Amino acid sequence: MGNSAPSVTLHLSGRFRILTNSGVDIAPKSAKSRGLLALLATTQDLKAERYWLQQMLWSDRGYEQGSSSLRQALMEIRRALGAYAGLLQADRRLVMLNPTHLKIKDPIPATQIFVSGLNIRDPAFTAWLEEARRHRMGSLQARVAQGAAPAILGAHKPVQASVVFCGSRASDPMRAYFEDTFIDNVARSIDETLAIDVYSSLSSEVPKTAFKIYVHSKTSAPDEISLRVVIEESSKRRVWAQTVFVKTRGAAPVEDIGMMAFGNALIEALADYLMMKRQGQEDHWNASFIGRDAIRKIFSMQPQALEEANTLLENAYALDSRGIYLAWRAHLRAIQFVERHSSFEESARLEAEELCHSAMLAAPNNSMVLAAVASARLILNGNVIACSELAQKSIQLNPSNPLAWDSLATAKLYTGENDEAHFCAARAQKLGDSTPYKFWWDMGRCLTSAFIGKRQEALNLAEVSHALSPHFRPPLRYMIGLYAANGEAENALRAVSKLQALEPDFSIDRMVNDMSYPVSQLRRNRLLKKDMLLAIER
Repeated sequence: MGNSAPSVTLHLSGRFRILTNSGVDIAPKSAKSRGLLALLATTQDLKAERYWLQQMLWSDRGYEQGSSSLRQALMEIRRALGAYAGLLQADRRLVMLNPTHLKIKDPIPATQIFVSGLNIRDPAFTAWLEEARRHRMGSLQARVAQGAAPAILGAHKPVQASVVFCGSRASDPMRAYFEDTFIDNVARSIDETLAIDVYSSLSSEVPKTAFKIYVHSKTSAPDEISLRVVIEESSKRRVWAQTVFVKTRGAAPVEDIGMMAFGNALIEALADYLMMKRQGQEDHWNASFIGRDAIRKIFSMQPQALEEANTLLENAYALDSRGIYLAWRAHLRAIQFVERHSSFEESARLEAEELCHSAMLAAPNNSMVLAAVASARLILNGNVIACSELAQKSIQLNPSNPLAWDSLATAKLYTGENDEAHFCAARAQKLGDSTPYKFWWDMGRCLTSAFIGKRQEALNLAEVSHALSPHFRPPLRYMIGLYAANGEAENALRAVSKLQALEPDFSIDRMVNDMSYPVSQLRRNRLLKKDMLLAIER
C-alpha cells in the first residue's frame, strides 16, 4: 500500500464510503459490516472489544451466535477491502483499524448526515447512531447561531408551522357533524404527512402566526350540502378558497369520495403555499418541507432526482425522526427497482427491507407509512399478503389516502380479484386527482382497466400518464404491449422510441423473453403478444 499518503479514505459524513486514491468505493455491501466499521472509526483508538461490537450489532443473539455473526462480518469486510484488507486487524479480544494508511473524514460539526443510508434494526446500534447524529447536528446548530459555520440544509433556525381550524359551528346537527368530521379527517392527513401543529379554534394556545382554515357548510338544495373552505395567513391574506357540493342522501356525506378528494386538495394547497414561503425565507426550515421536496423529486421519476430525494429524506429524518421519512425511502427504492435504474443494487433491496421494518416500528398507525410499506413489500419481495393486509389497515385508518387504495388495487390484481382491483384503482385516481402525482394513479387504473377488458381505456390512461410524467417508464411499456396487441404497429413503435431514450438497453426481445423485465401484469393478462411485438421491429 505504500508508505506516503493514506491509501484509503473512510467517509462518515453523507453516504458511507471507503474510497481508494483512485476513487473506487470498496466499502462492504451489508449494513452491519458498514456499521461495524463506523463503530470502529469513531472510537478513540480505532479499536473495540469483540463483545462490545456483538452487543451493538447482534444484541438479540446469544454469545456464540453473535460471535459467529461477527466473524462473518469481518470476513466480508476483508473480502471487500481486497488489497487493503490489512486495514482491518483482529485478535481474540479486539477488533481494530490500522491508521497507517487510513484517513477518516468525519468533520464535526458535520454539514451532511452522519453515515446516511445505514439502517440496522438492532436497538443498541440505533440508539448509538441517533445520539451520534444529534451530537453532530447540535454542534452545527450551535456554530450557526454564533455565525461560525454555514447552515445545514440552507437554513438557520427551526420554525414549526401551525394551522387552526375554524368551523362555523352550524346549528343544524347534520351540518355540524359534517363539518367536524371533515376537519378531523383533514387534520389526521396533515398530521400523517406534514410536521405541522394543528389547533382547534377553541384552544387557548394558538400561535399568532398560525394559518386559519375556515370551514363553513350550508344546505344548498333539499338533498345537497355545500362546503366552503378558506385558508388565510395570520395577516388575513387569502391563500386558497374553494367550494364543493355534495349529495346528502338522507345523512351527512362524511364518506363521500368527492369530499375526501376535496380535503386532499386543501392539504396540497396549504403545503404548496408553505413551500413557496420557505423558498423565500432562508431562515426558516422544517423537516416536513424537506420531506416534501424529496417526494416531489421521487415522483419526477428521474434517476438523479431519486438519489437526491434519498439524501433529503435522510436529512428530514435527522431533524425529526418520523417513520414517514423511512417509509418514503423504502418506496423510493421500490421505484428504482421497477424502473431499472442503474443505481439500484441488491444491497438496496436489503436496505429497503430494513427501512420498512424501522418505519413500521416508528409509526405503526400512520396510514401513509402503511401504504408506502405495502407498495414496497409487494414490488421488492412479491409479498402480496403483506401488501393487502397493510393496505387494508391503511384504508381503515384513513380512507382518503390514494396510495393505500392504489396498493390494495395492485394486491388484488395478483390475487385475481380484477373487478375489486379496478374499483380500488378508480378510487385512488379520484382521491389523488388534485395532487401532482395524478400520473401515478392514472397508471394504476390503466393496469386494472386492461385486466377487466377495457383495453382502449387502458391505452388512454397510459397516454395521459405519459403526458403528465414523460420520464415515467411503465406507461410506455404498457403502450407498446397494448398497441401491439391491437395491431397498431406505428403507435407501438412510437412508444418504443420514447422508451429507448429513457432506457438505452431496452429492446422488444428483452420485453418478450426476459422474465425479469417489469411487465408481469401484461404477461399475466396475456396481452404480451410475442409474434405481434417481434413483428413491429422487422
